[in-house]
Amino acid sequence: MVTTQNDTKEKFLAGFEGQEYTDGSAHIDKVYNEARFALSELPIPSTRHEAWKYTRVGRIVNADWRFEKRTDSIDLAAHEVEGVGSKLVFINGYFREDLSQLVEQDGITVLSMSIAKDQTSDVFTSIYGQQADHSKEIFTSLNTRFACGGAFIHIAKKVQLEMPIHIVHHIMGDGVASMPRNIISVEENAEAQIVMTSTGDAKQFCNSVTEINVAENASLHIDKFQLESPNAFYVESVHVNQKSNSRFHINTITRDCGWVRNNLNIVVDGENCETNLYSVYTPRETQHVDNHTVVDHLRPHCESNELYKGIIYDKGTGVFNGKVFVRQAAQKTNAFQQNANIIMSNDGTMNSKPELEIYADDVKCSHGSTTGQFDEEAIFYLKARGLSDNTAREMLVEAFTGEVMEAVKCLPKSIS
Repeated sequence: MVTTQNDTKEKFLAGFEGQEYTDGSAHIDKVYNEARFALSELPIPSTRHEAWKYTRVGRIVNADWRFEKRTDSIDLAAHEVEGVGSKLVFINGYFREDLSQLVEQDGITVLSMSIAKDQTSDVFTSIYGQQADHSKEIFTSLNTRFACGGAFIHIAKKVQLEMPIHIVHHIMGDGVASMPRNIISVEENAEAQIVMTSTGDAKQFCNSVTEINVAENASLHIDKFQLESPNAFYVESVHVNQKSNSRFHINTITRDCGWVRNNLNIVVDGENCETNLYSVYTPRETQHVDNHTVVDHLRPHCESNELYKGIIYDKGTGVFNGKVFVRQAAQKTNAFQQNANIIMSNDGTMNSKPELEIYADDVKCSHGSTTGQFDEEAIFYLKARGLSDNTAREMLVEAFTGEVMEAVKCLPKSIS
């Protein structure tokens, strides 16, 4: 009997049917129905699709997944971040009030999505389903159809967040799926810093979507960590819209995760914006990390910087596909991409494809990609001064990733 792609998709989706949708506002219902229709129409991506050329999803779609709400006690001390204010903890996508802490500050709203969507505020409806394209991307459609939790954060006009907010998504149990949905809105002249941590303890599937609005003259800094999940599958999509004079910076640190696909899409829809995308990823054994970025410059006088650095160990594989669009109206744009990788073994693989698509004629844009091994003379130099081979290599790794790690403002205890 031949199994078709439709058969595979139907079996894959059947495992999520236990996550029942509850009626919401007219806007939420509209987004939900659009996603449900798209999910029935969209194909499962394969290596024939350019965006998935180096990343196979067979181990996700051919596995059996379930939703599971857990009330177990759990020790997340290794992933604590010092100096944070509010902390929202989600276990298997469900909000755990007993593990969370909410610090009140005027002009700051921090809620679980289950509460936020019932309030149906103008802020919520202006962002939810508006930036993440649930009609064209199957994993975004899947999240929109089966979303099971997440955080809603609203920073009001002219408010400066006193302490960072920490969002923790942890998955417990073998074969468990999680579909977190986060909304973050930083209003005009406001500033915020957010830490996002994803962890797991078995074979799991986390498909998250985060929609972000950075308003005029606002600033948002995110430190995003994917940690200690050697058997987990992550599809994490972040969608950002920036208005004039805004600043957005995100650091994505991926360490010891089995299979990761990071989608980062930025729409720069205002003048004089600054956008920074930094990342360090270190796949080991047979781990796979795929970073896909899109920065779309729509307006003039903006600057974007991408700096992605990979250390590929053992039989690990890495992918970087970064694309920058500079539209015709986006004159005086400065856009830079750099992807640098070090292969630590003879069996590691790196696929790098930085891209520029420029329709303006008065711009400064460049991209570069390097992949190689450590300079053996540098290792010899360090060993000649009494260091072991491992210590010498660790020092060089630290130096190589230093430019990215120095931009990280908050580190979990496990890597600090």
